[in-house]
Amino acid sequence: MSAAITQVQSIQFLTQNLWLTNTGRPPKRKAERIQDFLFHINKFDILALQEVFLFGDGGWFVNSALNKQIILDHAKKMNFHYIDTPKPSLFCQDSGLLILSRYPIVESHFKRFQNCSLSEWINNKGVLHAKIQLPNDKRLHVITTHLDAHQSSIRQLQIEELKENLKSWLTKEEQENDPVILCGDWNIDSILGEESYVNMMNTLPDFDHIFDNTKQHPITFPLNNACLDHILISRKYVKSISQCNIEELRGFESQQPISDHYGVSVKLNL
Repeated sequence: MSAAITQVQSIQFLTQNLWLTNTGRPPKRKAERIQDFLFHINKFDILALQEVFLFGDGGWFVNSALNKQIILDHAKKMNFHYIDTPKPSLFCQDSGLLILSRYPIVESHFKRFQNCSLSEWINNKGVLHAKIQLPNDKRLHVITTHLDAHQSSIRQLQIEELKENLKSWLTKEEQENDPVILCGDWNIDSILGEESYVNMMNTLPDFDHIFDNTKQHPITFPLNNACLDHILISRKYVKSISQCNIEELRGFESQQPISDHYGVSVKLNL
């Protein structure tokens, strides 16, 4: 029986940067790391992914298209629904954003950021939204993003764009009554308590960070001992969280990490 017609008790949610970029110095072991990631996919009900980049259009850079298709084909075999973002132009990457869900995605939106640093023009970064239909006529909104990696001022402008997109995509009733998750690689380190993080949370006053009740936010980017990957949830639904964890996903045989980022997971009782 599919998850879409059963009684849902809880939802296991993951946000994960998969480090599948094609520019600069492309990371190694992509094919192996994808297979290692797919070993873990069945643990979760909804996954928001970043850096699943597609480079070029048509036959260009076939490997990047193949990498994404391997993930999508496996997800479909596991009865996941998904939403992707538009294909890039010839010498650009797409947004790298992808949402997988065991439950039907009944509406979706994508908006490319109007603001980006010069070094990020090749990436079509933006905001991806999925309205997910849960059993018992419940809905969940998942919005994932990957903010600019270079300039804090640009990141703040992108957060403001995200907020405006949220207002345009969700009705007033949905904003007030439906649970909404904002997640992704924000490239803002909350461990240092930097001004950028304070500005981020002040811009999104209707949301709480899942780790704000902990003594210190955990590391999600071990290279710099930083917390760059965040999950925010509508303030009125914070009490629906029963677990939140850092997911150091590794290959079953290789025991190598699947990415340079750790995942962040949360269990929601809705």
